[in-house]
Amino acid sequence: CRLVPLIALTGYGQLRDKEAAAQAGFNAHLIKPVDIELMIRTIEGVMGPQPLPA
Repeated sequence: CRLVPLIALTGYGQLRDKEAAAQAGFNAHLIKPVDIELMIRTIEGVMGPQPLPA
């Protein structure tokens, strides 16, 4: 069974919102409007290292 990383993308940015997302099983929490570079780094972070092409 492979786990799917979850990223919360929300307009709620208080600490309690981030904690609630973590409690609900999200791997990361981003606040709208989101910076695209931050989103890309976050996605790469939750996906983990990817194998190099053969």
